[in-house]
Amino acid sequence: MKNHLKYLLVLVVLISQFSFSQEEEKKHPLLTDRFVFVGGAFFPSKTLEFSVNGESIDYDFDLGAAFDLDNYQSTLNLGFQWRFAKKWKLIANYYDISNVYKASLDEPVEWEDYIFDAEIEFGAKVGVLRSLVGRSFSQGLKHEFGAGIGFHIMIISLYLEGQASLIGEDDGIDTDFQSVSTNATAPLPDIGIWYYWTPNSRWALTADVDWLYIAFGNYKGGLWDITGGVQYQIVKFFGVGVNYRYFAVDLEVDQGDDSGNWQGGAKVTYNGPMVMVNFNF
Repeated sequence: MKNHLKYLLVLVVLISQFSFSQEEEKKHPLLTDRFVFVGGAFFPSKTLEFSVNGESIDYDFDLGAAFDLDNYQSTLNLGFQWRFAKKWKLIANYYDISNVYKASLDEPVEWEDYIFDAEIEFGAKVGVLRSLVGRSFSQGLKHEFGAGIGFHIMIISLYLEGQASLIGEDDGIDTDFQSVSTNATAPLPDIGIWYYWTPNSRWALTADVDWLYIAFGNYKGGLWDITGGVQYQIVKFFGVGVNYRYFAVDLEVDQGDDSGNWQGGAKVTYNGPMVMVNFNF
């Protein structure tokens, strides 16, 4: 009898260990792996408005209305996560949107020292680098909630070229081909939160929200960056997913009146789906 009890006790211990091991295996890799690399395509609908203040005049030019920028365009989206401690991690993402448009102007447009009054070409490139260092405040077998602080670094380049005349010339005399450009790199600190829910080791629902309102130095404005999606882990180290992202920034910039510096503002909105693959270990 004692031997039977001994064998039964050993069996119970083995079953308990096996069950615990199975439970641990069911935890989604997104909740445990140290590194996650993400690559994919972002298909945003976009609306853009920029204002540029020249030395002698101020104007607001709705580029979205003039160049029909509210359409879809694909761009590469890259992401990275590093869980450098049990409850701490670094998150980074990058994408950029480049646009080149040609239009016939219904009325003259003034930029810096020139008046453009015919066929013009406009180019805009907006790059967004997001980085966040955060801490997990709630972790479990099927979830993780965390928050942190970071930056959205916006890299904005604009140019306009075409036939133009100097401001002050009578009736547009001495028109010639001109190209003017401006750019700005705006580091915008923000706070962010994330939540992951994993019903099993294959599926994960994810959500990230970043927000800021800032007024310091050369910059003033607000930002929202919201992403939600679903991920399927095909094997332990590889998965696929679909996200939807909404990004909106309303920014005022004053870099001084030196040539090439930007005095003006930007209202940029991107929203659309992302398809992606992830490698994790």
